[in-house]
Amino acid sequence: MEKYGVLKNDRKSMKKIIFMWSMVIFISSNLIAQEQDPMMSEDEQVDIAKTSLWSKWSLGIGYNGGICLTGEDFRKAIPAGQEFSFDLTDGIYWLNSAEGAIWYKLSSKYLMGFGISYIWVTLENRYSHITEPPDSIGEPWIYNGKYWNISGVDINLSFKKIYQKVDSDRFIEIKTNYYFTKGKDVEEAYKWDHTLHMNIVKQESVLNVGKGLGVSFNYGVEKKLSNNIWWTQSIGLQIGSSKEVSNNIKSPLFWEHPLSISFNGIWLKIGILIGGENEKRIIFYNYNSDVCL
Repeated sequence: MEKYGVLKNDRKSMKKIIFMWSMVIFISSNLIAQEQDPMMSEDEQVDIAKTSLWSKWSLGIGYNGGICLTGEDFRKAIPAGQEFSFDLTDGIYWLNSAEGAIWYKLSSKYLMGFGISYIWVTLENRYSHITEPPDSIGEPWIYNGKYWNISGVDINLSFKKIYQKVDSDRFIEIKTNYYFTKGKDVEEAYKWDHTLHMNIVKQESVLNVGKGLGVSFNYGVEKKLSNNIWWTQSIGLQIGSSKEVSNNIKSPLFWEHPLSISFNGIWLKIGILIGGENEKRIIFYNYNSDVCL
């Protein structure tokens, strides 16, 4: 198993995450302390303060799809006989993600969440990253990438601010991502056999693992379906990548360099939120009803 020097940076990465979220918690606690809704009486504020701990928690499940940049390591291979690629999708790919998250309501406007996403994608016809020395008579193996299977886990922490409306809520969200990825590169190789007077073909595969950090910014809408079920959809920008830290390539094969998979792109999300009944939202509706009457 070939290893690189990226592992020694894990502690630094975790320290950065801890520091970032310490600042987020500090700032959010000050914002919450200053928050006071003029539409709410003192009695209503006391009622909210007495809300059970359970009502402050909610569960979210959803699907995320990202239109991401491939980066240099995962661009499509140019077809033989061409100098340029005319494929409009050469530099982008679609990344799938299924996410589960738990949310804790810090106040009527601020929430903090912890989520885990499973990500996956299959990329075909990519550049080869394997080389092999020529045989005794100098005939080289020519490698061509067939496909990559990439999957992994995205562990994320989120901070969300709600802008309440009568029929639905708008929100902005900032999220930090910590990626753990694994990939399988399958490549086909051929060379001319002078004894058989024909090309011989073989297939090689390499497994690798990677880690990385990212951050995303999202804007979305939550629509109430029932008393404690909400439909949510959002669009956002994500910046991040996962860099290879080890692989299982064996001699006499050589691996080009540690690869990096990019998650930079625009993401779309749909999902369901369950639980966490919003007391302030209910009071807000009652207030409007009283005015209308």
